[in-house]
Amino acid sequence: MSKRITEEQKNKAIEVYAKQGTVLKASQAIGMSRMTIHEEMKRDKGFKSAMQNAKQEYVESLEDVLDSRIRSQTDKASAILLMFKLKKENPDYRDKVEHKVDAEVTIISGVPRPKGKDERV
Repeated sequence: MSKRITEEQKNKAIEVYAKQGTVLKASQAIGMSRMTIHEEMKRDKGFKSAMQNAKQEYVESLEDVLDSRIRSQTDKASAILLMFKLKKENPDYRDKVEHKVDAEVTIISGVPRPKGKDERV
């Protein structure tokens, strides 16, 4: 069983997560493992909710940075990298891809079939 996280540590983890965007950085800030934070989120729904809010705060801070770079039109390369980061952090930014497969399947087997049976499925 992992260690329990104090309220003070939870608050620090939430603060760091909102600024840094990773559970690893949050766990390092409080001297715990990532696993401990994830386990605490399973136990404490309030902590889980606060961490989700912190994640949203982090994503919004990335959006603000991207918006300012787009408006300034000075650093397009880092704006592109920032967009990739947003795609990772927020599914709303991901490209929507749909695959459709339409095919007939024939099963070929090395096992002999009884005579008169259709081998198509």
